[in-house]
Amino acid sequence: MKKQKVFILIFINCLLLISCSQNPPPPPPPPPPPTVMTGEPTASLFIASAHSNTGSSYIYVFEPKTGALKWKYTSSLPIVSCIEFSNGILYTGIRKNITAIDTNTRAIKWQYLTGGTIYSTPMLVNGVVYINSDDQYLCAIDALTGTLKWRFAQQSSNTGGNYSSPTVVNGVVYFGSTDGYIYAVDAINGALKWKTFNTYSNGGSFQSSPVVVNGVLYIGDTWQHLFAINTSDGTFKWVYVANGLVFSSPTVDNGTVYFGSADGRLYALDANTGILKWQFKMIGSAYGSPIVSNGNVYLGAEGGGLYAIDAVTGSLKWNFPYNSFRSSPVIFDGVVYLSSYAHILAVDAMNGTLKWNYPATTDLEDMLSSACIVDKLGNVFVSSVSGSHN
Repeated sequence: MKKQKVFILIFINCLLLISCSQNPPPPPPPPPPPTVMTGEPTASLFIASAHSNTGSSYIYVFEPKTGALKWKYTSSLPIVSCIEFSNGILYTGIRKNITAIDTNTRAIKWQYLTGGTIYSTPMLVNGVVYINSDDQYLCAIDALTGTLKWRFAQQSSNTGGNYSSPTVVNGVVYFGSTDGYIYAVDAINGALKWKTFNTYSNGGSFQSSPVVVNGVLYIGDTWQHLFAINTSDGTFKWVYVANGLVFSSPTVDNGTVYFGSADGRLYALDANTGILKWQFKMIGSAYGSPIVSNGNVYLGAEGGGLYAIDAVTGSLKWNFPYNSFRSSPVIFDGVVYLSSYAHILAVDAMNGTLKWNYPATTDLEDMLSSACIVDKLGNVFVSSVSGSHN
């Protein structure tokens, strides 16, 4: 069945983060970038919880229109990665295992054991699952059998917070690393095409995931920078310095780059020059990734709720106040879906009113993952890692 995606890039993504030079408490890894979708109202919404006070993790499956729980998958190991889906199989990271689950039987189809916890979101292209592990290897796994096709070793063997999810564009895998490099790797054989060191912050880590649009890669670092890099050779096109760390994965729409920052601002830059168009100050920090739909930019903030901002002027359309959002939003049939720790919420995209709120199994679950929605035709819409991939 036809699979449609529009990607932008978390580090939801699927999630979460590391420290700055002033050593603040490490936030969770950023989720991967969000996806806009319209169409079929009959669908399934998949979302994972990292762990709870019971020691169990869950993958919840909902009817998105009503919020009715269809079923859930239970694991004794933490699930931090977001979900990828294809032909009835969901792919995610369960602790150190790259895992494929058959959604019809709800049983594990295969697992591939890596050497570190999987925080990044898998990317499925042409029958191959690409995923970044905390053991500092990027793996390419056969989606049907779970066998390793190749793996690429990053510059540093140091582990700890390798959250950047890969994106695949025109046969090249792009991703950032905790070793301070951005990599471009051949998607077929894993051969290095180029790597670029973050000289602007002496090797500052990349927790954000890249988005590639029109031959330019956009990615944020944990030293307040948003980079535009030429995909042809890895050279810097421009660099913008924000007022806070950038764990949010950028979104590119109509010549504008949108991204959030730990300083609580949503930034809009000219995609070609990096010149600031506008910025909007929210309450709290922004760790998720923005999404653009029908002239609005949607982004959640920690402590400030969900915001809808005019994409051209940067003016506030509405704010849905809530405890905290670290996941990236997904829009389906005019509804914004995102998680907030122990809750999954659906909010009307037009006016910001709550449609439904589902409490997780326990009130201590880390509901930080971004949603994956599959419509009745099998089209997949997921907060993932590419700015332009079909």
